[in-house]
Amino acid sequence: MGFVVRSEKPAQSQGKRIFDRIGRMFLSGECLRIGIDGSGVFDMSVNGAGIVLLGLGEADVYDGGSALSSGTAWLSKSRKGFYFSIRGQTFVTPADRVRKVLEGLHRKAPVFLVHETEAREAGKDTSD
Repeated sequence: MGFVVRSEKPAQSQGKRIFDRIGRMFLSGECLRIGIDGSGVFDMSVNGAGIVLLGLGEADVYDGGSALSSGTAWLSKSRKGFYFSIRGQTFVTPADRVRKVLEGLHRKAPVFLVHETEAREAGKDTSD
């Protein structure tokens, strides 16, 4: 088994978020393909990704090769994170990297699994 890249950042909700690099996103014809290690490949239309990147709304994420919706993609409030949920799990990739993949400047973008932890679980005292 390979290794996992993990990054921890403080969250605005008094806890912290842990990001595990768990896949990649790449362009395949008219689809943006999302490969999640151990879970398979999912698709999103290039038009849907454009709608999300412009901040105009959400877009559906489909099981690879089928018309079954597996989740939804949306842009973060700061417009820096391209979030999507697949089968109840939340993933994120940098929105700027998705733009560069769509423009052909980069071949792929990293995909991270987002873990939310409570402040008390993280060993922090939140009482002020």
